[in-house]
Amino acid sequence: AYNIIGGFSFYERMEVRDIIAYLKLALNPNDTIALQRVINSPPRGIGKQTLDEIDRRAKAAELSLWETIALIVEKPENLGSRAVSALRNFRQMVVRLGQMAGTNDDVGDDAQGSLPESSSPVSDVVRAAILDTGYEAWLRGEKTDEAESRLENLQELVNAAVDYDEQGLEGLREFIDHSALVSDQDQYKRD
Repeated sequence: AYNIIGGFSFYERMEVRDIIAYLKLALNPNDTIALQRVINSPPRGIGKQTLDEIDRRAKAAELSLWETIALIVEKPENLGSRAVSALRNFRQMVVRLGQMAGTNDDVGDDAQGSLPESSSPVSDVVRAAILDTGYEAWLRGEKTDEAESRLENLQELVNAAVDYDEQGLEGLREFIDHSALVSDQDQYKRD
């Protein structure tokens, strides 16, 4: 016997989870789980050796991965110029998303409270997360039906953000929390 409830949740799809992780990282760059999920998604030249070096240096200095990336960009010992450049670009991209989201600095200390009024509409931040990260270009470059379906899913995420903005709701954090609640409702509980 099978119980099928709604199929695979929209918010559980890889591409949607990746963009949500970018949004979480924009609010709090010290979110290690989000950082590990998207640091090389889409592929940007940050391989296993680079990730191992970041992890090693983070543990040695007792710093977060985000703080360690900043150190590596300043003092790139044990890493090639391509990896350092990829880390620098990744860091700059996350900082830009954070600025759009309304965080006051690139460390994410402001992420605990509500966002300042100067933050961009949530839909603009979501669009930027899809475009600026290279995610859309990467999927378009694959030229497969699956990639096209993933692009459509990302467009639906933008549509959800537009609906959120049109309801007069504010704040990227609340949008992310809302997406988590919707995802939880989609899960089937047998009891």
